[in-house]
Amino acid sequence: MQFTYEIIPRPVDVGGGWLLRLLENGEEVGSGAFPPTDEFEDAEEALRGAYEDAEWEAYLWLESRPIPSEERHQRRAAVDFAIANLMLAGLKPSVTWQAHARSYIDGAIDLKPFVEGPDESTKEM
Repeated sequence: MQFTYEIIPRPVDVGGGWLLRLLENGEEVGSGAFPPTDEFEDAEEALRGAYEDAEWEAYLWLESRPIPSEERHQRRAAVDFAIANLMLAGLKPSVTWQAHARSYIDGAIDLKPFVEGPDESTKEM
């Protein structure tokens, strides 16, 4: 199963902002409207805030989705392979990187963010 989302603009005549679509294998399984809020004085900031709210909700939904055991096994094998190669090169993965790898194995992040590595502010080797 593939869980994804998309955030698309909402028409101004229905309040503007963003529409969050939650997708399972490309089919919509949920949605939510995120109009700009009054907590911002600037319209652009209000729109950005609404987008961030939609994105946050999408991340929460993705984190709640289970990954199949076969995929978890494949992810574990990929991480074990990466760790073995690092150790052969004389490198030891940091605690931060190991936590990042667990996020990938558990399905909290997909391949692209895993390959990109932990947040720049936490990178270490």
